Amino acid sequence: MAETAEQLVELIRREYGLHVRSIQRLAPVWRLETDMGPLCLKRVGYDEGKLRFICAAMEHLRRQGFTRSPVLLPSREGRLWIPNPDMCGDSRDSGGDGWLFLTNWVADRPCDFFVEAHIIAATATLAEFHQYAKGLESPGLSRRRSHWLRWPRLLAGRTADLHRYEALGAGAPGERDLLKTQIRQAQRALAVLEKSEFGRIAAESRKENTFVHRDIAARNFVLNYRDEAHLIDFDYCRWDLRLVDMARLLDRVLRSHRWSFSLGQKILSVYEEISPLQPGEYPVLLAFLLFPQRFWRLCRRRYDGFLSDTSEFSRDLRQQQAEQRQKGIFLRRFAEEYCWGFLHRHGFGCILEGETFSSEQEKDTVMSGDVGKARDIPAGSLGLAYRIELYQRYFLQS
Repeated sequence: MAETAEQLVELIRREYGLHVRSIQRLAPVWRLETDMGPLCLKRVGYDEGKLRFICAAMEHLRRQGFTRSPVLLPSREGRLWIPNPDMCGDSRDSGGDGWLFLTNWVADRPCDFFVEAHIIAATATLAEFHQYAKGLESPGLSRRRSHWLRWPRLLAGRTADLHRYEALGAGAPGERDLLKTQIRQAQRALAVLEKSEFGRIAAESRKENTFVHRDIAARNFVLNYRDEAHLIDFDYCRWDLRLVDMARLLDRVLRSHRWSFSLGQKILSVYEEISPLQPGEYPVLLAFLLFPQRFWRLCRRRYDGFLSDTSEFSRDLRQQQAEQRQKGIFLRRFAEEYCWGFLHRHGFGCILEGETFSSEQEKDTVMSGDVGKARDIPAGSLGLAYRIELYQRYFLQS
């Protein structure tokens, strides 16, 4: 049921003891001007168990000292969320239309992923967030599903979905060809994940109880007057690997910049300065980037009955087809620059079908398995992480 401004003002006075001077709807939240300064009131409709996890994550960040996310304000009774009144009864007796919670208003300026300075600010904040997003434990959260170890099974299931969609019979020849190509790319992503150190990384994340934001989009970053980014809207946070957030940041940003490799390098460099990645994490990140997640989601909407408008599907399909080559070039360069040692050790050769090595020298080295030839490849082509690892493994031992 839609609340009126007057009803919300009265609710805030009763539950929080605050005087609201003005209230403005900025979907999906309200901005309140109060005697405590500007505050944010948000309504959510999901179950209380999920809300408990989200609030626990936000409180954990506050206790750990992370200052670039909203701070929950407790009610007079010490509750971090309150039932949303149905206006026909007592708010204490019923959840009404979901739940309400109150936070400080962190910043006003929206983040724009078309502006490089905004991208850098968002990347720095995400890296800092991951430094604090560890150690979340609570007996009341034990039923929340974790995703640390589930990714091989999830991606295998989504690959099986793509095979099923192919069996259902894709329409136009271009659609069929794209589906076959994306199936092969999904299979390569699974192969990379299988050969990577995913198991060790996931086990370490599970031990540290890491959690992620998961909805890394420009709309969920806001900038303050110093151009510092704040991370908001934790509706989708869960226990998971930080690489999930990193893959989504790269995907969301780079598809708006024609998959610029130099911009991708800058994002990784900024992130690494604050929250360094282990060499073994790069192949896992490659697998996440390689898997055709958006294509799978598009096909799922089309073939599992979530999308009845085929013209919308065709439009989105054409958009993804136009993007394929640009993303393919980025993925090949990313694989060679950041995962060269991994690809070499496991004999992957070219990571993408139809792509070539940047030089015959690199191709000969990988295909022959002659480790000694790695000495002759320019240092810049080895990638930052594996350059050090290869140096230690091959050069110092020779």
